[in-house]
This record gives sequence, structure tokens and C-alpha cells, in this order.
Amino acid sequence: MLKDVEAVYIPLLSESQAERDEEIPNSSLTTTHNVPIHRSLDFIPCVFTGLGIIALVLTAVNLAILHYRVGNLVTHGNPSLQRVPSVYIGLESIGRNRSSPSWPLASGNDPDFVGLINHDAMHRQLRPLPRNRGQMVLNSENDAALQYRVRDFGMESCAVDLRLPDQKGKEYAIRGKDVRVGIWSVNAAVHSVLTASNQTWPSGPGRREYIGSLPVIPGRSRSPFFRCPTRSLQTLELSLECDSCSIKFTQDRHHPTSGFGVIQTEVQIT
Repeated sequence: MLKDVEAVYIPLLSESQAERDEEIPNSSLTTTHNVPIHRSLDFIPCVFTGLGIIALVLTAVNLAILHYRVGNLVTHGNPSLQRVPSVYIGLESIGRNRSSPSWPLASGNDPDFVGLINHDAMHRQLRPLPRNRGQMVLNSENDAALQYRVRDFGMESCAVDLRLPDQKGKEYAIRGKDVRVGIWSVNAAVHSVLTASNQTWPSGPGRREYIGSLPVIPGRSRSPFFRCPTRSLQTLELSLECDSCSIKFTQDRHHPTSGFGVIQTEVQIT
């Protein structure tokens, strides 16, 4: 015969927990609140923006420090260290002569400036020609001014050449017999760079030295060579050596070039 068993009530949840379960539906399931991924990545652009701003600030500070130090060097530094003495450092130690390969080196270049000098004007007006293409007319009323900065180390012998190619669009006209162009170096200051803004040939800088002349013929001709130190500024005046003759041609830098040019070579001038 079974004994009477006293029923024992064992609460599985505390009363407070039970109350909370009543408030939360399906409390038997575990609820997890997940944060969307795109929200967790929102802070990344902000980080890169901040790093960019820091990099800009550091760059500005470094540039300011560099500017300050360079300024002090130029102002208080050793003058011998402030400027490179030559762009051709070391080339002076290389000796070349007739037995050297490719002797003599030579190059042809366009003048840096070409202009017409009008004698009729009170102050000998200088009219620059367009840099790439222009009409050159030499006669009893007009001379020409030519300026050239010598390039290439060691090529200190220069000559003026004249090219009159037989090509359409580059026609030329020669009036007279045995027409020649005389070339003079002038007493222009070393720093007197001629530009399109120059309007006068101030009282005509005096002719310093007669270099020679070149014949005006179809094709190509050149003057005698003259000494032109490296990096020197050569200013020349060109005029016809006859009163009744004239020449007209196109001063053109485009290939094939026409008009006046400058030849440089390393041949020694004695």
C-alpha cells in the first residue's frame, strides 16, 4: 500500500523572473539585438579624414621650416654656396682636339630674338619679328638686329648663317648683284636682353667690331666664325653692303627653317 506522498512545490523560476517573462512574449527564446554592419563601418571615413588633415598640417609645418632655413642660408650663408658657378660643372676638364671623336662638334640654332631696325624713325625704331614666323626685309632703310644666348659648353665659335630654301610658302626675293650682308657686334650690355616689348634701338648701340659678311644666295651661306664664350649674350647688327640692293624672305622656325640662324662649333678661332 503506497504511502501518501506530500506534494512538494518547487518553483522553477523566481517570482521576479516569472513576472518578467510575463512582460516579454516568448521569454523562453533568447533575444539578441544585433547592430547593423553598415553602422559599424560609418566611423572608417572619419578616421581617414582625420589622418588626411593631420598629414596636411604636418606638410605645411615642414614647408614652413624649410622656407625659413633656406631664407637664412640665402641671407646669411656663404655666398660661394648660394649659387652653382656653372651648369657645365666638370666639362672644362675634358680636353678635345682634332683627334677627338666627331671633331668638330657643331649645332645650328634659331636666334632668341630677330627684329628690324628702321632708319627713318627718329630713334631708330626696333620692330621685333614674330618669334615663329615673320617677314624680313633688308634694304637701304632697314637693318636687322639679332640676339643669341650661346649654348653648349666648349662650342665657342659662332657664325651667322642664312637659309633660303626653294620651297612653296617660303619664297624670297633678291634685288641686286653680288648682294652681301655685313655683320657687326654691338656694344650692348650683357644683360640687355631684347624682347618684344623693346620699341627703340637707343641711339643705336655703337658697332663694336666688324665680323664679316655672308653672301645672299639661294640655298645656304654663312659668315666667318667669331668667338662666342659659353653662356654669353651675342647681340649683332646686320645690314646690306650695297645701297641699291634689297632682300626679302620669311624668317621661319618651322622645318625646313628659313632666314637667319646661328651655328656653333668647337673649332678654335685664331
